[in-house]
Amino acid sequence: EVETKIDIEIVGPQFTITRDGPKRRTIGRPAAYSNTIENNGNRILRDVSIEEALPEGMEFVEASDGGQYNEQDRVVIWRLNELLPASRHKVSVVLTPRSRGAMESTVRVVDSRGIPVEVQSLTDVVGHPSLSIDTTALDGPINVGEDVGFRVQIRNRGTAPATNIDVRMAIPPGLKFVAARGLTQDNATESLVSFVPVERLGPDENLEFELVFRSIEPGDSRVKIDVKTDQMQRPLSREEAVVIFSDEK
Repeated sequence: EVETKIDIEIVGPQFTITRDGPKRRTIGRPAAYSNTIENNGNRILRDVSIEEALPEGMEFVEASDGGQYNEQDRVVIWRLNELLPASRHKVSVVLTPRSRGAMESTVRVVDSRGIPVEVQSLTDVVGHPSLSIDTTALDGPINVGEDVGFRVQIRNRGTAPATNIDVRMAIPPGLKFVAARGLTQDNATESLVSFVPVERLGPDENLEFELVFRSIEPGDSRVKIDVKTDQMQRPLSREEAVVIFSDEK
């Protein structure tokens, strides 16, 4: 009986790559990611190239270990002269998301033998609406019986649309609601006016309208405007003062 022994060289990749980073991020908030290469073989890995392809919507900020960013190809490249057996090396990159959606990054590692290993990672990028209310009185102090107008601007300063914008207005005793321009009235009583909700207000968009009241008795009145959306747990409020005087003694 003859026994023959043959040494077989494994030609496949002898290293692994691990990608770590946040799975969810808000637009505009930088996120740090790390790529760890581990040599699982018994030979030295030489001329190792690590390439990370950035998705559209991700902005490069910085890279560790001398990583170079190619803006045209949207690729970050690191180079290692060698990686000893049973050792690992970690590189990192900081990215800032600029648009919403699922962002997929691909990391590709190749050594001198030219056998690549790839890993993908997904980051769910989300945004949040942020509303503000500005009011401008179109008239100063008014006499009893005169009309007064307000210009109201609701602005979305956030990074995602606001939906179902519900505007309500509390009317003080010294004023009577006359009309609204730019919004469709839904319901009105002596003390409260509601409007048909606006379906959507995108980032950096404005909702503008005018309100007209008639003064019915002197005093220092306060018109209160409440705004609520699907994304808000509590309404956003703004008050505008109206000074009403009377020429009669």
